[in-house]
Amino acid sequence: MASQLTLKEVKSRTDGDEMDLSVMEMVKIPVKVIAALPKVTNIDFSCNQIQTIPDRFCLSLKNLVILDLSKNEITELPSNVGLLVQLKKLDLYHNKLQVLPVGFSQLTSLRWLDLKDNPLNASLQKIVGDCLDEAGCTQCAKTVVSTMKEVNTELERGRQQKLKAQKQMADKKRRQKELEAKIEREEKNEAKRKEKEVRRRKWEETHGEAGKKSGKKEVKKGKKENQKLNYGKLQEKKKSSSCFGRLVHLLLVAAFISLLLFAATRYCTQVASGHQAEEICELLSTWVARAVDQSHIVMGESRVILADASDAVSKYADKLLGSAAHLWDETRSMVTLFLM
Repeated sequence: MASQLTLKEVKSRTDGDEMDLSVMEMVKIPVKVIAALPKVTNIDFSCNQIQTIPDRFCLSLKNLVILDLSKNEITELPSNVGLLVQLKKLDLYHNKLQVLPVGFSQLTSLRWLDLKDNPLNASLQKIVGDCLDEAGCTQCAKTVVSTMKEVNTELERGRQQKLKAQKQMADKKRRQKELEAKIEREEKNEAKRKEKEVRRRKWEETHGEAGKKSGKKEVKKGKKENQKLNYGKLQEKKKSSSCFGRLVHLLLVAAFISLLLFAATRYCTQVASGHQAEEICELLSTWVARAVDQSHIVMGESRVILADASDAVSKYADKLLGSAAHLWDETRSMVTLFLM
């Protein structure tokens, strides 16, 4: 079979950059053997029984310029046909092709294409045309490449939209997972908070009674201290009131005695005479002496009380008591002088 051609046989059918492998009942293309002759740019596979073209054909023979595959049984072309970027002439006459790969959009160097006598689908048949002459095949190449570019653009747009949709779906799933994770974290935090609240209440129930008892003791202690403080303030107030009361009493007594002495003196000098005046003066002298002694006792007690009240009040009281004592001394001097 031709598929088992040796390199020697292939070389024998090669002339310069042209290789003729037509009419050899070939079913499979010997890609490896042909690739060993990289200078070949024109290959004729016409009138064989080739059904498929492997992908490695386009990968290994990128330098092809002319390729004749007419009168074979090819049902489809490889999807990477676009790798044949230097291909200018392609003959696919009388095969079993129904569609063309989108890779035709990359055959920008293609200038001649024959697709006559192929069971192409209706939409593709309108694009291909009749290819009855050189001009028809040239137009066919131009139209097919242009159409496949548009198809490729649409397919690329569809792929981009699909990728976008997939990305959006992935983002949606990611956000959904993040939301679920957030909800799960919040639920865990809420559970921890409730557990902590339960522990706190148990602790309060366990230690609350002791705290209440201690609090009651503190309240009672505070009340007792307040009572003592209030009692002390009351006693001080009483002492202060007693001090001022004694002081006022002393002043009133001094004023009364002074008034009484003044009246007695006037009586002795103006009304009484002789023996009667002497008796009255002796009586007054005795009474005044007793009053003065009693006044000194009251003044001593007042000083003690005033000393307990405050220093300022004590000084003021001493001043008043000094004035009263001076008054007594003057009154006594007057009586003594009168008696003499």
